[in-house]
Amino acid sequence: MPVPPLGLRRDVLQAWLRISGYTQAELARALKVSEGRISQLLHLSKEEASPRLMAELLRVTGLTFDQLFSLKPESRLMAKRMKQLSRLRRMRRRRARRLWTSPGTR
Repeated sequence: MPVPPLGLRRDVLQAWLRISGYTQAELARALKVSEGRISQLLHLSKEEASPRLMAELLRVTGLTFDQLFSLKPESRLMAKRMKQLSRLRRMRRRRARRLWTSPGTR
């Protein structure tokens, strides 16, 4: 099963930086990445964190996965459509089963 695209919740990370007193440079050192990479993550909407960076962010910040990451909006829409499609398929199977098993159809 494919992994849905996850987005870093930048507002949460920025709030954590303010509360914790960490600077971007200190966070970069703790994560073993460049300061530029931290700046990209905080300010560029297209930037995504690698799985290794995700794990390091969770370790350093102490936040939960759900607090720090979320499904991207297009992924939520895709998930909703997939759920609707699944429901529609179930309804069609039930209807076909009822028609097949109802008396007088054979």
